[in-house]
Amino acid sequence: LDVSWLCVGHVDEFVMFLPVRSSEKGFKMIIANTAMGREFLQSQDPDLAPAKYESDHGYATVADMLADDELTLYNEDIQVEIDLSREVLKAQVGLDESDIIDIPALFEPVRWCENTALSLIPGTVNMTVYEDGAGDTHLFMADPFFRTRSGGQDYDPFIAEIETLLPEGNEHHWLDDWDLYHMGMGEVHCGTNTRRTPVDEWWVSARHLLGGE
Repeated sequence: LDVSWLCVGHVDEFVMFLPVRSSEKGFKMIIANTAMGREFLQSQDPDLAPAKYESDHGYATVADMLADDELTLYNEDIQVEIDLSREVLKAQVGLDESDIIDIPALFEPVRWCENTALSLIPGTVNMTVYEDGAGDTHLFMADPFFRTRSGGQDYDPFIAEIETLLPEGNEHHWLDDWDLYHMGMGEVHCGTNTRRTPVDEWWVSARHLLGGE
């Protein structure tokens, strides 16, 4: 996949796979969608002032983000790049649209990184997935802090939006990685990983994904 449009350049900044036992393939691919990111902004009170965004990203309110034409055009260009990767993944992994979940996202250009992209809203897709021994799947995601300073996660509209889109049967954990990773050009998956034990001979059971019989 072409990641030249990203400053850091990691695939997990815009695409991830989740185990979903109810799906035909046993998983879903989630992928960032900047058009949905703008639609999310348009659905919010324009006077909403997410506390951390003014000092760290230069946007005091939702209205300020929507009024930034450069930001809008930049994300439209990024969506073209994401869509190209989407088509590569569909062709080479054998996915159709029912296997894909789009997740709202917004990126911003980094002047000192040749105008390549970093997440404006902490990247939900850039998560760590953990399956415990009891058969439960836990998703560890970056807290978007898209709320006023007095509000908690229960009052965060971005969290509410994402949780309606993610597959059922997962336990969600929203972690504060703002200072340590988000402002350091990463998110949760950039600083964590999980050790896994294969449940069977995956090279046999998943052969169909490689075009085998």
